[in-house]
Amino acid sequence: MRKKIYLLIICLTAALTIAAQNRVGQGTLTTHKKISTDNYDFWLYTPKNYDASRRLPLVFYLHGASCCGTDLEKVRSYGTVDALSDGMSLPAIVIAPQSQSSWEPKKLNALLEWAKRNLPVDESCVYVLGMSLGGYGTMDFVNAYPEKIAAAIAFCGGCSSSKPDGLGKTCLWIMHATADTSVDIKCSQQVVSYLQSKGKDKLLRYDWMQGGSHSVYASYFYLQKTYDWLFSHSLRDKPRQVNRTLNITGEETSNAYTTSWGTQPTNVVREETVPTTTKSATTTVKKRKEKREKRTTGRTWRNWWKVQK
Repeated sequence: MRKKIYLLIICLTAALTIAAQNRVGQGTLTTHKKISTDNYDFWLYTPKNYDASRRLPLVFYLHGASCCGTDLEKVRSYGTVDALSDGMSLPAIVIAPQSQSSWEPKKLNALLEWAKRNLPVDESCVYVLGMSLGGYGTMDFVNAYPEKIAAAIAFCGGCSSSKPDGLGKTCLWIMHATADTSVDIKCSQQVVSYLQSKGKDKLLRYDWMQGGSHSVYASYFYLQKTYDWLFSHSLRDKPRQVNRTLNITGEETSNAYTTSWGTQPTNVVREETVPTTTKSATTTVKKRKEKREKRTTGRTWRNWWKVQK
């Protein structure tokens, strides 16, 4: 009798664990580790009603320096994975790898090729976005493999290459804040200047946010428009054109953390220098907004926003 009760408890525990996993956001988030001896561990998101017979876009989310390590939970601190955990829904597969230091384009490409072999990826709709260290990873990845990426967004990053010609072959949106003290805006401006000097800026879009700090772009990961911009591009487009009509306003970014996507937000976006903490499920939208506003130190998002270049 005791044995039967014990087995019942194990089965119920397993069932609850699976259910909790499936309840994440509007899809499913799972962890994948050691898919090869030389690759990143990663989070994998598949949307609700996922059908392996239907090809889907693939989004790579590259985290910043504070999320480096071997604990995948760090990748959920802020950004795309956190937004998905809060209930945001994307009509795409999302891969969020974890790096222990800097991002390596070859390893990211190996992960992309794994995804193509094992998941129903629409190879004409592969996208990358990242912030800070992830912004560098985004540009380095795209620069190395521009023929594989339909569009990318790099927030407050830069490029490791002094001759990033590959970036001129992909639809790219570079954003950086003028008061960033962690990654100087010159890191992005150098990329823009190089592409302009070579006449390779036809697929380039860039914005400099006046007075913004390093963490100001964290809110963009919580906006549906950010991903809509990515999805508006495809390698099948003839001719290739960068979307210059979809804009994100200061009002939209100021309300980014109040969006609940039908579920109660449970995490708060943190600056990369702030240690990760866990918020309880009772965190309210109001508290989430107050924490964001506190980080702006009296400035307004409207004043930070500068019209698209």
